[in-house]
Amino acid sequence: MIVMLLFLVSIFVVFLGLFCGLAIGLLAEEELVLGKKYLIFFRTVLFFVSLIIFACSILIKGLFVPALVVVVLTLLFYMNKERFTIYYYLLAIMLCFAWIYNFFIILGPIAFLYGFPQGSLYILEQKNRKLFKQIIGLLAKHSGFVIIVIFAVVLGLF
Repeated sequence: MIVMLLFLVSIFVVFLGLFCGLAIGLLAEEELVLGKKYLIFFRTVLFFVSLIIFACSILIKGLFVPALVVVVLTLLFYMNKERFTIYYYLLAIMLCFAWIYNFFIILGPIAFLYGFPQGSLYILEQKNRKLFKQIIGLLAKHSGFVIIVIFAVVLGLF
């Protein structure tokens, strides 16, 4: 029970990365336009670093199927317009496995950092909406992350 609670708190902290990015984007809206390409690059690098760490860590444990599934899903959604949101959902799956196989301490901070550019770039997409609608929209768009984690906990993976 304590382990599950610790996992949920850790996931909540990782999810806060989105809102930190949202806050940074709100504080520096003028700079977002100039830095958009760097944020996109940073977000892409963070995801692929987390993918490499996940695949290597899982393969070291001798589990081929989870690594293959995540890599195949990444490749399937590569051409999708919303691929970075889907990648955030894949990070939830990777974090669940990382917790089970004891490399969450490596993958957790990377997932937290992934939320920074994700939240900041969301501001650019929704710059004409009011703050409350931006926050609700960010929650709605990335709620799959939380749903995946809750589903893993309900299934009793911990």
